[in-house]
Amino acid sequence: MKEFELFRMKSAIEYEANAFAAHILIDTDECLEYARNGYDVVQIAKMMNSEINLMLIKLQELIRLGYDIRVPFEPRSDFFKNIKV
Repeated sequence: MKEFELFRMKSAIEYEANAFAAHILIDTDECLEYARNGYDVVQIAKMMNSEINLMLIKLQELIRLGYDIRVPFEPRSDFFKNIKV
């Protein structure tokens, strides 16, 4: 599946920009509630109407902040260019 073609971020600045977007666009409490109820990253992204790579970044950031969440993939760094508004 194309959405699982995940690559490493090319730079720290690129990751930080994507992490900032994830924090702004995805509600932390709602995301944590889904994760605590056993939903996987694909299900959470779908229920929150989010792009999967952005959700992966959000979950990685929540882990970095100390939350106990399992994230099986790494997000693509260039996913924003494929989002159609």
